[in-house]
Parts: sequence; C-alpha cells; structure tokens
Amino acid sequence: MSIYSYDIALAQVWQGALVSPGFLIHDSLLFEGVDERQIALALDYGKQACKRLDFQYIALINSDNLPIADLREIGLQWQDHVRLRLGDARPEDALLGFRFGQTVS
Repeated sequence: MSIYSYDIALAQVWQGALVSPGFLIHDSLLFEGVDERQIALALDYGKQACKRLDFQYIALINSDNLPIADLREIGLQWQDHVRLRLGDARPEDALLGFRFGQTVS
C-alpha cells in the first residue's frame, strides 16, 4: 500500500506541472496480500482522487480478487466504473484478440 500512497501523492504533484501523464495505472499485483477492506478503501480513494485532481485512475483487477462485499459495504458502485472486461473463453474477449501463453504448433 505504500506504493499506492506514493503514486497518489505523485498524482497530486502533477497538478502543478505543465505536462503530466494524466493517468495512473495499477495492476492487481499491487494489491497482492492486502486486506480486502483496504483494497476497497484504496479503490474508493482512487475514485475520489481522480475527481479532485483531474486524472484517470486505471486499476487492472482479476474479477475473482475483487472485494465485492467490502465495496458494497462502503457504497462504491464498482460496476459503474468498469470500462473493459477481458476473458479467456473466446479469442475476441482476450487482450488484442489473442490468447497469451498459448503455444503455437
């Protein structure tokens, strides 16, 4: 969570910069081993920081690792913020239409 806090602080610093990336991306590995309630609170704080600091926050999270009960408890309507769902059942649901890790014969 210290990396998360550091990144949010950087987004705050961007406010005063002439040029900034305007977005922050976190992969689910950032939340590995973190309590589900903390993850939910971090996602909610990220949403609030986006509005306040005018940047885009992108969180890449596996659906089976999403703390749905905790998100519901704090009132974060996470479904409203999902922009892309990827899957491995069909090639068209995969990133770039390609199943990574697949062996080619």
